[in-house]
Amino acid sequence: MFGLVGLELLVMSSADLPAMARPTFGDCAKAVEREGYLILEMDARGSNYDIDARKGGREWDLQADRNCRILDARPD
Repeated sequence: MFGLVGLELLVMSSADLPAMARPTFGDCAKAVEREGYLILEMDARGSNYDIDARKGGREWDLQADRNCRILDARPD
């Protein structure tokens, strides 16, 4: 039989964890441009970005999350 003497259990709360770096507004703009869009206007709305952009001679309404993923792309 094994005995555990002096064992401490380390419990971390989420406040103890290092903050994960979220992409900045500029980082997201660059990510959208890498997809081939020319950004005309970009606004932060709640937890998403609303983006007016141009691609392939058309204007697009885009919605991206704060991690720069395009959630919705509709021709304007």
